[in-house]
Amino acid sequence: MPSDAERPSQPSLSPQDFADLLQRVMQKGFVTRFSGHTERGAALSVVARLDAALEKTLRAWLQGEEKVKDGMFQEMAPLGSLGARVRMGYMLGIYGKPVYSDLTTVAKIRNEFAHRPLANDFGFQKIQNLTMNLQILEIMRNLQDERGRSSDLTQILAEKIAADVNQLNWKFVAVVVMLTAIVATAGRKPPLIPKPML
Repeated sequence: MPSDAERPSQPSLSPQDFADLLQRVMQKGFVTRFSGHTERGAALSVVARLDAALEKTLRAWLQGEEKVKDGMFQEMAPLGSLGARVRMGYMLGIYGKPVYSDLTTVAKIRNEFAHRPLANDFGFQKIQNLTMNLQILEIMRNLQDERGRSSDLTQILAEKIAADVNQLNWKFVAVVVMLTAIVATAGRKPPLIPKPML
């Protein structure tokens, strides 16, 4: 097993890179696209997009033929669930503990909506508690570059988030948008791993 020093480093994500990617995601209507859905439908839809981005990133980081990768992502295969993909991304060093923690919480919220008939909205107690524990918004508020500056977009988004943090459905969608941006960024910069000799 490679030591931490031998592992490929996770891609650096400057505040400006993050802000630029997040702005592109939001310009595509990622958030507004779900305004007509029920809270359950919006949550499941937005997480499906996150799941697709995570799978794409993992495929970029994994070596081997596409046919072999396809087998790993089938429903009952080792990477066939969102939770398994979240754990694999963390183990590969694609993202750190704070992102892993929020991805795990998002997966739990998704499962509550998908498998509990009474979980129709963010007023459902367990979903409410899980959503309140999401941390990436606070981390984003404090995101700074090497000179200690925050990007203008990061500040604007932080202010918007601070204003709407009491609306758990908006908070959830905002967190998932941010996590999707982080995961997608990592997929664009997979580590340089030498090809096997044999």
